Amino acid sequence: MMDSININYATNYENELFLSLIHTNNADKTDSLFTTYNEKILHNALKSFFVDNHSMHEVKLDFGPVADAIDTDGTVYEIQSRNLFKLKDKLRKYTENNIKTLVILPVVRNKRISWIDTKNKDKCVKSRISPKKLNIYEYFREIFSIKEYISTNISLMLFFIDATEYKLLNGWSADGKKGSTRYELIPEKFIGYTVINSREYFVSMLPQGLNEEFTSNDLCKILNLNSRKTWYVLSVFEHFGIIVRTEKKQGRAFVYKKLC
Repeated sequence: MMDSININYATNYENELFLSLIHTNNADKTDSLFTTYNEKILHNALKSFFVDNHSMHEVKLDFGPVADAIDTDGTVYEIQSRNLFKLKDKLRKYTENNIKTLVILPVVRNKRISWIDTKNKDKCVKSRISPKKLNIYEYFREIFSIKEYISTNISLMLFFIDATEYKLLNGWSADGKKGSTRYELIPEKFIGYTVINSREYFVSMLPQGLNEEFTSNDLCKILNLNSRKTWYVLSVFEHFGIIVRTEKKQGRAFVYKKLC
């Protein structure tokens, strides 16, 4: 479900620049694929992609937080691959001090999964393309956690990539896959990005085919999500005044109404 959002697609130059940062970051350590890359490789590459002056990375601000990066115009960049709720304290302080901020959340469109021998981490045992398709509405759980801070001053960028996820065959199942550990996520392509900073953006994300009045179950079916994930979508839409929960019910389910 990427057709429901407006994506600014990366140019060839932007893709090549991003991949060069991925492959050169920490390259002085070793030529081994899996020890060259560590869990910070994507984070560090994104910092350099947006702010190439490394002296402006990890900058402690006067009012407390350490910013991931700061641009020449004073814009703060915060990069978080998951669990955006961990940025709430920072975002509160940026809001209080009127700091223009861009939160960058990497989102994987297509993913290849490669399994690694735990005894020899330079050896891939198996590799396959993940059948799971990107559903952008699944990321409303992340949006929900910082919804009160999204504004013209604090924007959220979804940074779309194709990537290979390397996993250790150390799980509890017989083949070692179930309960396994993710070893590394290595981007293979920069697809593009979209920036969320207004109510109008969420208005554009109201799915087609949704009636003026609907239940959470109706939205579940349209978005192909379970009830818990749909709850986050409803909560974000309600927060931005796009829908409202009425007092009416269909069976045991509350009826929601579109406001735009």
